[in-house]
Amino acid sequence: MAATGKFFKAAKFSKFTKLEEDRIRLSEEIPVEGAGSLYIAPEGGRHFATSWEKFSAHFCGTPTAKAVSVTVAVFVTVIVIVGLVAGTTSQAPVAQNESSNSSIAPAEETTAIATATATAPVFESTIQANTEAHENVPESATTPADKEPISTTPTSRVELSVTNGALNEISGYIQKTVNGSVPPCENFYEHTCGRFPQTAAVPDNFIAYTGLDAIDDIALESVSTLLNLSLSDVTMLHSRAQAKKYYQQCLLSGQQDHIPTLFAHINEILPRSVASNATFFRLDDAPTAEEILSAFRQGLTYGYSMGLFRVEISATSRKILFAPHTFGMERSSYAGSILLRTTAQQNYILYLADLIYEFWRVVGGVGSASMSAAEEIASQIFAFEKKLNSPLSALVPETPDYAPSEDEDDFFPLTASLYGDSVPSMSPKTLGQFVNLYTKPLGMTVDYFVGNLRQAWDTSNLTLLVDIPRNDSQFAEDSKPVRGQDAITENTLVTISDTAFFEALATEMAKVYSTNVTISKQSRQFFGNYFTVQLIVTYVHHLPGKMSEIHRLYRASVDGYSSVANKEPRPLWKQCVKWVAAIFPEPVDQLYAENGYGKEEASKVELITTTVRNTFVNLVNVSDMLTERSRAASLREMANLRVFIGHDNMDHVDDAASLEIKYETLNLTDSYLKNEILIKLWKTWKNIVPPISSWWMPESTQSSSYSASAYYAPWKNSLVIPAGLERPPMIGPGYPDAWIIATFGFVFAHELSHEFSSADTDRRSSWDAISKLRFRARTRLLELQYSAYRLMGVALNGAKTSGEDVADNTGIKLAFQAYKQLTANQSAEIEQLIFRHLGYTQDQLFFLGYAQLFCGVYKKEYIADAIRLATHSASPFRIIGPLQNLPEFSEAFKCPADSYMNPTKKITIW
Repeated sequence: MAATGKFFKAAKFSKFTKLEEDRIRLSEEIPVEGAGSLYIAPEGGRHFATSWEKFSAHFCGTPTAKAVSVTVAVFVTVIVIVGLVAGTTSQAPVAQNESSNSSIAPAEETTAIATATATAPVFESTIQANTEAHENVPESATTPADKEPISTTPTSRVELSVTNGALNEISGYIQKTVNGSVPPCENFYEHTCGRFPQTAAVPDNFIAYTGLDAIDDIALESVSTLLNLSLSDVTMLHSRAQAKKYYQQCLLSGQQDHIPTLFAHINEILPRSVASNATFFRLDDAPTAEEILSAFRQGLTYGYSMGLFRVEISATSRKILFAPHTFGMERSSYAGSILLRTTAQQNYILYLADLIYEFWRVVGGVGSASMSAAEEIASQIFAFEKKLNSPLSALVPETPDYAPSEDEDDFFPLTASLYGDSVPSMSPKTLGQFVNLYTKPLGMTVDYFVGNLRQAWDTSNLTLLVDIPRNDSQFAEDSKPVRGQDAITENTLVTISDTAFFEALATEMAKVYSTNVTISKQSRQFFGNYFTVQLIVTYVHHLPGKMSEIHRLYRASVDGYSSVANKEPRPLWKQCVKWVAAIFPEPVDQLYAENGYGKEEASKVELITTTVRNTFVNLVNVSDMLTERSRAASLREMANLRVFIGHDNMDHVDDAASLEIKYETLNLTDSYLKNEILIKLWKTWKNIVPPISSWWMPESTQSSSYSASAYYAPWKNSLVIPAGLERPPMIGPGYPDAWIIATFGFVFAHELSHEFSSADTDRRSSWDAISKLRFRARTRLLELQYSAYRLMGVALNGAKTSGEDVADNTGIKLAFQAYKQLTANQSAEIEQLIFRHLGYTQDQLFFLGYAQLFCGVYKKEYIADAIRLATHSASPFRIIGPLQNLPEFSEAFKCPADSYMNPTKKITIW
């Protein structure tokens, strides 16, 4: 849906210096007045930087400090946009583009301004193929360098006939992008993508637009179709039935009244007085200290932190983790005087007040809610959280017990520390020592935690480290793993992430037990209302109408988005697909991957990937960059590479029996919000904790087989090419090898190149100093080349994008060599057929297909930020840079020496 230009207004946040009781409520709409207007949000509450970081990360790569695994991009799917505008099944948001698109001059200064719309060809299925590295890597992968290079000519061919229909499809793609008036040797980007802006437009709420959005829509529609199939099949696996049940109820969620269900759950956690039945607690009906302890205990079974602290099992250390709750603002935002609040602090208070007021009004009816009382509760919450967020303590990256935006995996901003990245943590202590230090005076004794955690967690397969007591030390010196219920005792080892936080929390909660009756009652009233608000916020993105809109708009102010990123809420069916994929990753992955092409296409994919890998082995074998020691180390690493094609099952549990055990206790209902509550209970029982930022670790957080994002995971030396890439317009029945290898083959080769493409893998590898120096010398030349490029007057940063530029440089070389190997014995009739239909030779078609992957467009006013934040070079130079350095391109198009696309100086890494 295109942006309307109007957004709900909850308050004049950018101008507030004090609370305004007369502010305009959400029922009114106002035009967006500029980027400085806070509480006006983009879709999902994503700020500009994060949006671009995710956008730029999509063509995969090695990790930055923030994102360890990066996804392949897929500008790869720009082709989808340009092909088959008619007959599509999905259309991405479209809006009129207000900026014109100027051509890229055949010089270092380029001026492409972009627009785009997303339409895509229909696809029927995807390829299913899982390939382990040891199955694909030839024995000669470790051949000494003095031997002959291994042959990459396949021993058995998989012939797929090139059809007229397939060539007509490809002709449709390229006719919508190619500008024949620009000679290929003058500027191949303008030649290939020059007409792209005429058939595409950047929506108002995007800074750029590519085929990624279109192919994602196609994939999402395919998943939606599968999840919408009948539940009546009695032979259906329970895990898949629950996934479908969740999705189908999610689609009906807009027809259900969730707030009564949520209020009933809140009363289950913290009951109200029968006499008052109040939504929020008054001073005269404040809960008792025992009721507050009981509420926290109840919350533990659902994985709630109740706004205090979370208790989890650390799978890596096999200890119990005690960590602070994730609050509604970054740590730094709480700094400053309590009397002189910042704009961010005012926004937060007003956001909480709006949520409290709206929930109160709906539950209690007209006249029951008080805005002034809602603001008072909100102010008390801010004051309490400010005390806990002292600069003396450092917040660890953590998983909140609620999703603060439309995405299950998109949390409130996290920060390690206001004053640095280090997180102080005491030496491991036992549960008993933690209790004695921080919680025993509050009534949270050892028995309180042991009993409640044994009830909340499935201990049948639980193993934790338990201290072996020693008389000479109060700290844990020796420990042993213990399985079952006995794993949770007073001697179980714990990790405390922020000791100063727990000290501050103990001080505040001690007021509940104050001998001063007034202080005790006020504190108990506060915690009753605080717990209530935390439970509302936990589910706010699932609530209808104003509740979720209030939250979405606040997210925009938190993220500091400029107005360009303000989006309409994501369509419900798309959001439901995202949620179900996050909750049921394995069943959704399997459903999608099984809906695949036939064996012939799967064999073609395997043949291409094997040939590309063998080609890379040959390059390493003959490279003069490596010493023999480094060469041997590289070949060992390449031989150990794990490759997953089609189904992203790197970390997922895949066998049916294990899946059924995982999901056997989850039985969903016909109430969507009740299902969300049951899922939290189930996740806590199974100790399924969402990761911190799942967008950069797609293989371990949610289903990604339907994704259009490939990636290389260096910490596992694994490469994933999801099924979302193995369909038209990259792979299809009757497509010529030149096209398939130029698109799909390049994506695989680019990812493969990340084994040795950047400083991260350079440092990680076992290369010797000489090889590293040679590698850095070559990459430095590439950095200088890319830093000389300009897009709309803004210089690229070759050092920042070095790893991706190296992967492009190597990837196109690998893909072209693999293509030549696989077509060496091809019939001449195929060459003639291609030329007759398309007017290009087969070699020329290869480069045309590759270049169409990067027909990307940008909005001029945001280009500086886009380039500054991107980890990949701007789209035009992902075409120009690699092809300027590849002699085979100039040979294919007979480019004159020293023409723009055929400079004398060429840079190659391998």
